[in-house]
Amino acid sequence: MPIIQEISDDEDDNRSSKTSLSDEQKASAALDRCLHILNDESSSLESRYRQILEAIPPLEHYSTTTTTTTSLAAFESRLVQLLHPHPQLHPQQTFGFDDTEAPDSSSPALPLYHTLSSKLLSLLKNPAPTPSVAAALASLTSTADPWTTPHTAAQAQQLLASPALHDRTILLNGLLRDLLRPLFTQRTTSAARVTSSGRLALRETTDKRINTETPAWVVHLPSSVAILEWTIGALAPSDIEAAWGLLIPPVLTLLDSTMSSVKTRAVGMITLLLQRLEEDECTRSLLQRTGLAPVFWDAVLPCLSYLPPLTPASEAVPLLRAAYACLLALARVRERKDSKKKAKLLDALVREGFLRGLSFAGENVLVVLVLVEALATVVDEMGVWTVRHLQNVLPALTEILASPFGDTFPPLLLAATKTLQTLVRNCWVRFEAYVPELLRGVAVCWKRINQSESTEKPQLEQVEKELVNLVDMCRVVTVNVQGGKERWDCLRQGIVGVDQGFAMLFAREDSGL
Repeated sequence: MPIIQEISDDEDDNRSSKTSLSDEQKASAALDRCLHILNDESSSLESRYRQILEAIPPLEHYSTTTTTTTSLAAFESRLVQLLHPHPQLHPQQTFGFDDTEAPDSSSPALPLYHTLSSKLLSLLKNPAPTPSVAAALASLTSTADPWTTPHTAAQAQQLLASPALHDRTILLNGLLRDLLRPLFTQRTTSAARVTSSGRLALRETTDKRINTETPAWVVHLPSSVAILEWTIGALAPSDIEAAWGLLIPPVLTLLDSTMSSVKTRAVGMITLLLQRLEEDECTRSLLQRTGLAPVFWDAVLPCLSYLPPLTPASEAVPLLRAAYACLLALARVRERKDSKKKAKLLDALVREGFLRGLSFAGENVLVVLVLVEALATVVDEMGVWTVRHLQNVLPALTEILASPFGDTFPPLLLAATKTLQTLVRNCWVRFEAYVPELLRGVAVCWKRINQSESTEKPQLEQVEKELVNLVDMCRVVTVNVQGGKERWDCLRQGIVGVDQGFAMLFAREDSGL
């Protein structure tokens, strides 16, 4: 090769190197400017995020033009600082309850942060396995947080799938011990019942004063809830016992929060913990060994009383669903072998949950729907021991069927019918005496459906189908006792004699099915 050409090639390489270095400098300067803007509290958060979006293009240009996969490694710590949700993104919430739906208190900066976080996540292609990176990504894993969209949640989950970010040191030391533990030092009612190692305290605190200060995690790291949720799911089964003392105090503190949305997520964490304990033979007895089953039960059970009008239906519905699922899981774990003791625990879900809830829910059909659906699950879990509740539960369910406005919300009629089927299936040994009362509710419901002018015809037809199945179950229960056949024929004649339209209720009997 001629020497002139060699010199020319060298000059081209140097020029290319200088150009590349210039792009890197521009990207670094853009990132520094973004951090300066974010920390400048003289302007609103909305204005700051808007300026950051205007200042970030050089960094995006550099990430697309560079050819090395490690080119952004030097920028990673600063990218993570930008990615962390700002505390002001957390909606302003009052610590208490109101009988009206809360007004929208979301930050106007949220749409801008949604755009920014998506761009930043696309830049973090191969993040380093550090606690700060894991915390930033875990902050964006739950769409229950206003700063997380389904798209950014999917991006964060994909990055967190790296096994290196699930390292024991990162999860136990970096996140649980160093990041979260200092934020949950405030002792709440439930958290005060456990020791620092996550065991039942032999002596309960005598300090019953209510702490009205805003919790530290709300002020400094609102994304703590999402980080804790992700960590519980990411821990290896063999590490759960070692992390127990770091997990339980924060979860119980969140469970005592006055914010219904936070309570809902804390209840979900307990349910997740119970599921994780079942994954390893060594941890299945951990709840009994630590004595925390009664603590969890006493902390979650009051959630069943979060009902309208004190709690808006939009908050009560998810909390009730989570609480019923958690309490049922707890009952299974506490009494694995003794069905009678388990049923005694679940008595509270019928009395304090379903029956008490109906008296407060009033005409809020969404809340009533949750209560009715939950009752079916409880009855299946209790089995024949449900018979002691028949005299109270059956009238409540038949009243729902006979409601004059039932056809306006078919899902509730369908849920009540299926729950009654569950009741008959589990309590058939004592149900024969309650058949006439049940048939009365079914007949009224059938009549109103046939006279209904509702546009929900397909759903109402499904209700009719289930009512026919319910009547046939009553027939089977009745005819299997002494003199039952004659009694059933008498009941049928009495019902059909009132209105020939009721004959369709006995379609399964007539068809011989």
